Amino acid sequence: MNRIAVRSVVGGLRGGQNCNSYISTAVPLRPLDGAEFLHSLKGDVSGGFYWTRMMSTVPQSAKTVEERRENKSSVSEDAKKGSDRVVVSDYWGIYRPKITREDVSEWTWNCFMPWDTYKPDLSIDLSKHHVPKTFMDRFAYRTVKVLRMPTDIFFKRRYGCRAMMLETVAAVPGIVGGILLHLRSLRKFQQSGGWVKALLEEAENERMHLMTMVELVQPMWYERLLVLVVQGVFFNAFFVLYLLSPKLAHRIVGYLEEEAIHSYTEYLKDIDSGKIENVQAPAIAIDYWRLPKDATLRDVITVIRADEAHHRDVNHYASITCKILINPSRKTLPQKTQKPLWPPLPPPNTKPLLPKVNPIKPNIHQPRLNPLQNLAASLLDTIETSLIEPLEKKQSLPKTIDPAVQISGNFAPVRECPVQNGLEVVGQIPDCLRGVYVRNGANPVFEPAGGHHLFDGDGMIHALTLGSANRASYSCRYTRTSRLEQEAKMGRSIFPKPIGELHGHSGLARLCLFMARAAVGLVDVSCGTGVANAGLLYFNGRLLAMSEDDLPYNVKIKGDGDLETIGRFDFNGGLDRPVIAHPKVDPVTGELHVLSYDVVKKPYLKYFKFGASGTKSRDVDITLDQPTMVHDFAITQNYVVIPDQQVVFKLSEMIKGGSPVIYDPNKTSRFGILPRNNVDESGIQWIDVPNCFCFHLCNAWEETSEVGDPIIVVIGSCMDPPDSVFNEHENNPIRAELTEMRMNLRTQVSTRRVLVPGLNLEVGQVNKEVVGRKSRYVYMAIAEPWPKCSGIAKVDLETGTVTKHLYGTGRFGGEPFYVPTRKNDSMGNHVEEDDDGFIMGFVRDEVGERSELVILKASSMKQVGLVRLPARVPYGFHGTFISEQDLKEQA
Repeated sequence: MNRIAVRSVVGGLRGGQNCNSYISTAVPLRPLDGAEFLHSLKGDVSGGFYWTRMMSTVPQSAKTVEERRENKSSVSEDAKKGSDRVVVSDYWGIYRPKITREDVSEWTWNCFMPWDTYKPDLSIDLSKHHVPKTFMDRFAYRTVKVLRMPTDIFFKRRYGCRAMMLETVAAVPGIVGGILLHLRSLRKFQQSGGWVKALLEEAENERMHLMTMVELVQPMWYERLLVLVVQGVFFNAFFVLYLLSPKLAHRIVGYLEEEAIHSYTEYLKDIDSGKIENVQAPAIAIDYWRLPKDATLRDVITVIRADEAHHRDVNHYASITCKILINPSRKTLPQKTQKPLWPPLPPPNTKPLLPKVNPIKPNIHQPRLNPLQNLAASLLDTIETSLIEPLEKKQSLPKTIDPAVQISGNFAPVRECPVQNGLEVVGQIPDCLRGVYVRNGANPVFEPAGGHHLFDGDGMIHALTLGSANRASYSCRYTRTSRLEQEAKMGRSIFPKPIGELHGHSGLARLCLFMARAAVGLVDVSCGTGVANAGLLYFNGRLLAMSEDDLPYNVKIKGDGDLETIGRFDFNGGLDRPVIAHPKVDPVTGELHVLSYDVVKKPYLKYFKFGASGTKSRDVDITLDQPTMVHDFAITQNYVVIPDQQVVFKLSEMIKGGSPVIYDPNKTSRFGILPRNNVDESGIQWIDVPNCFCFHLCNAWEETSEVGDPIIVVIGSCMDPPDSVFNEHENNPIRAELTEMRMNLRTQVSTRRVLVPGLNLEVGQVNKEVVGRKSRYVYMAIAEPWPKCSGIAKVDLETGTVTKHLYGTGRFGGEPFYVPTRKNDSMGNHVEEDDDGFIMGFVRDEVGERSELVILKASSMKQVGLVRLPARVPYGFHGTFISEQDLKEQA
C-alpha cells in the first residue's frame, strides 16, 4: 500500500497526463460489492455518507463505465443487471444510481451533485475592506501582506498558475476550522450554531475552485512540488494558530480573501486587455455555477471572485463573533434591562458606604476557553503572581499612584445605585434647571493589586434629575465599557492601568503580559481598552462619555432617570481612533471640534470636526516632534487653538525604570493657531508661550490690537510643576493659576498674565453659549487644599474682581457647571448674560457624612437651592446639564 501511495505522489508531480491527473491511482485489490452497498443505504442516495464528494472531477461516459464493469470480475450480477442506472467511482469501485439534470440529460460528474450547484451573488460588494483597528488586526493584515510578496515574485502576472497554487491553500482554513469545531461539538455535547457546516462548505467551494483551475492550467513539476510544500507548512501552522486564537485565524483568512479578490481582479484586467485568451469555460464550471453554455473564462473568474468576497465577509464576521464559534450555545447577547454590577444600595435613610473598595464579583458567566487557551491562561497567571506582582511589591509607590492616597476618603469608589425618588430639597430648584445634571468620575470595580492613579478607575456617571415642583431623583451607573465587561467576567483586573501600573520594568512586564493574553484570545482589544471616566458631552441627541484612550461611549438617559450604556459610538463609521476628553461644540454653527493624539506612531496628533448632523470632516495631521499630552484645547470663531506643551510621552523612560509621562524642560511650550476650515496643516502658525502648561483651557476668542494686529486670547489655568498630576514633587507644592495668554498672529509674539495670583483655580467653566467668543466671566473651582475643592470663584475678566462661594468647614466639591437662563429681547431674539444663570455641582460634607447638589445664582454667588442625595458621591471629574427638551430628542 505504501508503494501505491508513493507511486501516486510521484505520478502527480510528473504530471503524466495533464492538470486533471488529480485522480487516485491506488485501486483496491478487492473492490466493494456495489449492490450490497446500495442495499445497505436502503435506496437513500442522499444519506448521511456523502461518498460522492470523494470522487474524480472527470465526467465519465456510460461506455467507459460499462467497460470497467466487464473488467471487474468481483462485481455482483445484480449490479451488472442494473448497468443502465449506475456509475462506477474511480476510488472505491462502488456504484451510484443514474442521476439526471432538469433537462433529463445524464449527470456525468462524480465530484459534485446537482444539488451542490448554485448561482453566485455577483452583486456583492467587492471593495469592502476591514480597516485594521487593533493590534491583532494589524498583525493579521501585515502578515498577509508579507505572505503575498513571495507569490508576486514567483508568479508575477501568471494568474492562472497563481490561482491554481493559492486555491490549494485557500481550501485549508475551512476544513481545519470545521474539524476543530466539529470535535469540540462532540466533546462538549453542544450544537455548533451552523458554523461547522458553513466552514466545511467554504472548504468544499475553494476545492471546486481548484478543480476548475486545473482544467485550465498545466502546472510544471516544480509548481506541483511547491504545492505540496506550501500546503504541508500552511496546514500545520494554521492548525496550531486556530487552536491558540480562532479570532486571529479568521482575521488572517479574511485578509487573504481580500488579496484573492485583488488577484482575480487583475486576472480579469489581463483577460479584458487580451493578454490572456478568453477561452471557453470548462464544463465543470458551467455545471457547478449554472453558467450559460457559451460561458467563457471571464465568466468563470468573475464568479470565483464573488465567492472569495463571500468568504471574506464570513471570516471577518467569524473573527468578530469568535466567542459564538467557540461556544455557540452560550451566546453573550446585549441585555434589554441593564443589571447593576454591584448589589443595589440600601434605602436613602441608611448610613453611607464606608470609603473602601468592595471587591464583590459580578454574577456574569466566565468565558469558555479551549484547552490550549486554558493552558496559556494558567501559564500567564503563574508569571503574573510569581514574577510581576513580587516585582511590583518591591517598589515604593509615590503618592501619585499609591492606592492608599488615590482612592481614600471620598475618592473611594461606591456601588451602583438604582433610581432613588423623592429626594429632600432645601430652597427652590429654578425653572430653567428642569432636566438632568450628569457628572463623570473614576470608580474602580476591583481593588488595585499594584499602583493606581485617580485617572485609572472605571467610569461611573452620577445623574440627578430635576423636575417641576421641586422634584428630584438620583442614580449612578458604570459606563459598560468593553474593558469593564471583560474584567467583570474574569472577576479581576486584567487590563493594565496606563498611569498607575505602566511604570518602569514592572510596567513593561505588565504590558508584555497583556499583549500575550490578547494574542492567545484571553482578552479582546478589538472593542477598545478605555475607561470612559473623564468628559461628558451631549451632542446630536447623544450623551457621550469620554476618556483619551478610546472612542466615546453612548449612554442613554432613560425616562425614569436611570442610565443605560448603549455602546461605543463611532459616529456611524466616521470615527476609528480615540478622542480627547474635551471636544468643543461651537454654539453658533453646531459643529463638534475634536483632537486625537497617538503616543506610538506618527502623526502624533490629528484634528477633525463633525457637522451638526454628525458628518465627519477630513482629518488634518498635525506634525509634532514627539507625542505630547493634549488634554484640552480651544476654538475661536475662525481658529482652532492647539497646545503643544512640555508634558510628553517617552516610552523609553520605562526601560530606565521611570514613568512614560514626563516633563521635558528642554522643550518650549507653544500654541498652534489653525484656521478651522483648512484641509491640511499648511496654514497653522506656531507661537511660543514659554513655561506654560495648561491642563484645562476655559475659553478663547479673537481681538484686534490698537495697531490692527489680529490677536488670539486664551484663558486657562497654568499648572506648575507641569507634571504635578502624574509625578510627585515633595518640595514644590502645586500651583494652578488662572492666566491670560495673548498671541499676536502678525508678529508671532506672545504675552502671559496671571489674572488671580496666589489662588489655585482649576476646571473652569464659561457660559456655553459664548464658547469661542469673548466672555466676561469664568467660574472656577477653588482647588485648595489640593486636590480637594473648597468652593467656587467667579472671576470678572474685565475688572479682575473675584467673588467666592466657600462650601464651609469640612465640605468640598468639584468642577462647577454653569447653566444659562434663556431670555428674549423685545424683538424676540435670544439674548444671554454671562452671569444671568445658575451654577451647580456636587458637594461632600465629610463631617456630616452626606452628599448634596448645591445650586448657586451666578450673579450673586449665593446659594438658592440644595438637594440631599441618598448615597455618597465621590469626588470626580467633568459634568454637563441636559435640558428636558434635549432629553426628548435623544437618538
